Amino acid sequence: MAKSDATPSRWKAALLLVLAVAGLGFFAAATSTAGRIGSRRSLLARPGDNRDVDPFIVSACHGTRYPEVCVSSIAADPRSRQGFTSPDQIISLAIDLALQSSSRSFNLTAGIRDRAGGNKNLTAASSDCVQVLGFAINRYEKLRRLGLSIAVVKDFEAWLSGILAYQYDCFSALGYVNSSTEVQRVMLQVNAGMDLISNALSMADAWALYGDNVSSWKPPPSKRELSLGRTRGGEVPVEDLRPSSWIQLEQQRKFSVVVGKSGSFKTIQEAIDSAPSNSKERFSIYIQEGIYDERIYVSDSKTMIMLVGAGARKTIISGNNYVREGVTTMDTATVLVAGDGFVARDLTIRNTAGPELHQAVALRINSDKAVIQSCTLEGYQDTLYSHTNRHYFENCTITGTVDFIFGNAAAFFSNCKLVVRPGRTGVYTSMVTAHGRIDPAQTIGFVFHKCSVETSEEFSGGAPKKLHVYLGRPWKMFSRAVFLDCYLSSSVDPQGWLAWKGDFALDTLLFAEYESYGPGADASHRVPWSTQLNPSQTSAYSAQEFIQGDGWIPKP
Repeated sequence: MAKSDATPSRWKAALLLVLAVAGLGFFAAATSTAGRIGSRRSLLARPGDNRDVDPFIVSACHGTRYPEVCVSSIAADPRSRQGFTSPDQIISLAIDLALQSSSRSFNLTAGIRDRAGGNKNLTAASSDCVQVLGFAINRYEKLRRLGLSIAVVKDFEAWLSGILAYQYDCFSALGYVNSSTEVQRVMLQVNAGMDLISNALSMADAWALYGDNVSSWKPPPSKRELSLGRTRGGEVPVEDLRPSSWIQLEQQRKFSVVVGKSGSFKTIQEAIDSAPSNSKERFSIYIQEGIYDERIYVSDSKTMIMLVGAGARKTIISGNNYVREGVTTMDTATVLVAGDGFVARDLTIRNTAGPELHQAVALRINSDKAVIQSCTLEGYQDTLYSHTNRHYFENCTITGTVDFIFGNAAAFFSNCKLVVRPGRTGVYTSMVTAHGRIDPAQTIGFVFHKCSVETSEEFSGGAPKKLHVYLGRPWKMFSRAVFLDCYLSSSVDPQGWLAWKGDFALDTLLFAEYESYGPGADASHRVPWSTQLNPSQTSAYSAQEFIQGDGWIPKP
C-alpha cells in the first residue's frame, strides 16, 4: 500500500456509535460501563459550557489537543461521578474509554473483512485493521497489568504512542478502499477513537512534564520552535549503550534450540513456534550458516525471542514479497516481529524484490524494547519498517533506495551504516528516512548517533553526480528525525532534507542535525525548515532519554 501524506479529516457530522464491547477495567475504582462514543461533535451536549463539570476534569482536559471531546467523554461516564483526586485516576479512565472505542473498531473492521468476498484490496485493508487493532488491544491489556504511576509514565507514553499509530494505520488503510457507506461509517468510529487515544496520551505527557497540579497542564505544542523548548536540563553526552557483552553472555550459555542442517529444527519459524508463550525468560535460537528462504512471524505472544546467526554474511533470511493487488506494505515483510524483548544478532534479513516493484519490507518491528545488533537489512524501497514501540540498532548496515527506514517507532541507531543503492532506472533521488509521527504528544522519532550515510559499491567508480540523497522527508505531520555526530558522504544533497509535497508539515516537523561531518555535512545550504541543534538540545535525544535505554539496553 502506498504511503500517503493525508491526515484524517475531522468529521463534523454527528454519528453516535454504541460501544458493545466492555473495557478491560482501567479505572479500577469502578465497574466497567459501556458508554456512547461518537464523532467529536456528537460527544458534546453543550459545546463550550463546562459550568456543571468537575473543575478537575476541565483542567486536566486543557492539557489535550481535543479538550471538548475530553471533557464530554469523561464527564459522561458514570465512573467520573466519584470524583478525581490524582492524575492517574483521570488518565486511567481516559485510557479505558479509548480501549472501548478501539475494541468497537476491531469488531467493525473484522465484520468488513468477513464480508469482503472477492474484493482483494478490501480484504487486505480490513485484515490490516484487524491485525493492528489486535496489537493495540493487547497493548491496552499490558498497560492495565503494569498499572499507571508516575514511575512508569514513560512506558505509558511509549505504548499509547504505538496504540495511536495502530488506530491511524487502520484509518489510513480503510481510506484506500472507502467506496461504501459501511466503510465510511467505520472510518468515523476509528477516527473518533484516535481523538480519545490522543487525549489520553496528551494527559500522560502533561503529567510527566508538569506534575500533579492539573491546573498547570498545557497541550503538546504543534510548532517546531515550541517543541524544541520542551527538552530538559543541560547538555548530556550521547553515550553508546552497547549490549554486546550481555548478548555474548547469552551466547556462552546453551542455546535453547538450533536451526540448520544439523539442528533440532530445519526452519526458523518452527523454532520460534516451539518457544513458550508470554515468557519472561530469554529463548535463544542459534541459526546455522545458510540461506533460509522463508517468511518469519514472531507473534506478540512470543516474547523474549533471540535469534543469533553465524554472521551477517553467513546466515541470511530471504523473502521477495512486494505491494500489489491484495498485498499491502505491512504484508510484505520478510520478518515481522511483534513479541516484546526481541533480539537479533549476526544475521542478514533481506527482501529481494527489485527496485521496480515498489514497497518491499525486509524487517518490520512492532516489538517493544527490541535490540538489533550486527545485522544487515537489505532491500530497496521501505527496507526497515520500524513500525511501533522502542527499538535499538547497533553496528547494523541498512541498504535501500527510497524511504528505506520508515515507520512510527521511537528508534535509536548507533554506529550504523545507511547505504543508498541504485534504484529504478533513471531515478537518482533517494530518501533515507520517512517518519510517521501524527501527534505532537507521541514520544517517537528516529535518532541516528555516530552513523554514516553513504552509497553502495554498486555505484561503480563512485556515485553519479546527479544522485541526490536526502536524510529524510516528512511522511506525516509531526515527522521527527535527528542525526547526531554522523558522517555524511558527498552523495548527500546540500539541502539535506526533502519536502513531501508543497509545504506539508514544514512548520511542524523536526529534522535536526548536530555536528555532522564529512563532505555532505555543510549546513550553509540546508533547507530553512531544518534545525542545527545546540549542545543543550541534545539531551532529549540520548538513548537514555529518548527510548529509556538505560532500563533495558544492557551496558558492557
